[in-house]
Amino acid sequence: MYPGIPPHPMGLDELDAALKKAGIAMTGQQYVDRRNSLTTLISSDLFQNIAFVGASKKGDYFVVNYMKATNLYDYVAWEKKTWMPVAEAMAKEGTRSGWSLNTMVYPGGTDVKFNAVTVDVYPTWDSIFNSESNFYELWRKVHPDMEVGTTFEQYDKLRHQGDVDIFVLLDTVTSSK
Repeated sequence: MYPGIPPHPMGLDELDAALKKAGIAMTGQQYVDRRNSLTTLISSDLFQNIAFVGASKKGDYFVVNYMKATNLYDYVAWEKKTWMPVAEAMAKEGTRSGWSLNTMVYPGGTDVKFNAVTVDVYPTWDSIFNSESNFYELWRKVHPDMEVGTTFEQYDKLRHQGDVDIFVLLDTVTSSK
């Protein structure tokens, strides 16, 4: 989660300086060569955070939900109005650590597989699978005027949910600004 526009990617000279400052005894080119020997870049997507609830820390689990919205504006409005208050209640009670809504900035076009992601942040592995035990009770508390079934029928018209992935947060980097 990065607030604002991300900085321009570093050139090799800037990477050399950053590695030196971090106490890593390799040049920027050596770092890039080593990284490229260990990984294969499959895709590169840039997303903008639209809404965030709670917090995340090392050891938390991220469940990433890939969405394809037909009308991104309507979908974002729905998430903020309907799901965000539920996510806030879940974070407050501790069944989730956080939640975020993110929309794709780049690439774009009608052929992208997804154009938004939501991220559910869980404090433990077990909480991923046990957090829904009081979902309906919590929903009625947060949205006493909204019936779950009809609300989610509207949700299904606004987006198609594709893949779902689970990640564990191993480390974080924060801005020094």
